[in-house]
Amino acid sequence: MVEAEEADDTREVGRRLAAVLRAGDLVILAGPLGAGKTVFVQGVAAGLGVAGAVTSPTFVIARVHRGGRVPLVHVDAYRLGGLAEVEDIDLDADVERSVTVVEWGSGLVEGLAGTHLRVEIARPEDAAPASPTATDTSVSDASISADAGDSVGAPASAEAAGAADTGGVPDAGGQRVIRMAGSGGDWPRRLSLLVPLPSSAGRQ
Repeated sequence: MVEAEEADDTREVGRRLAAVLRAGDLVILAGPLGAGKTVFVQGVAAGLGVAGAVTSPTFVIARVHRGGRVPLVHVDAYRLGGLAEVEDIDLDADVERSVTVVEWGSGLVEGLAGTHLRVEIARPEDAAPASPTATDTSVSDASISADAGDSVGAPASAEAAGAADTGGVPDAGGQRVIRMAGSGGDWPRRLSLLVPLPSSAGRQ
């Protein structure tokens, strides 16, 4: 468990996790809207050294970011209705050669790999953002400039896709609690290698 005091800490936890990730890994992110899932993925991308900005693929469903030591497949499964829709976007074609990180993937994508890591990001109630950003399902947890990654799947509309890529929501700030639990494989050993945040910013 890690306590992240602000968005930069959440991003840094993702960056440090990237140091123990390898091709074929599946990471499933859980947490409410505004928890910082996309911010966490930005850290993973930075740690892998992939090219381009990372925003939530809410409308395009998935993006592939290349240029790092291993490609990053970033998926937002919020709008997917079941396993059949997951299979329709052919994610399994990239899983073995990439690190695949799926937001809202619990109960949908575990079968894409033999093992997976679940990362749960929780926000204490006293740090919850005010409405409407906490409940707006049309935008990502946190978005920055337009993404340079390849898109997988079709956006709902050109206008919607543009809004997802460039219409950023400010990070809500506040403390986050990040819990990681591996299923199968050597996740316990790898997680034990993670460098903790400084005690002034969080603890592991």
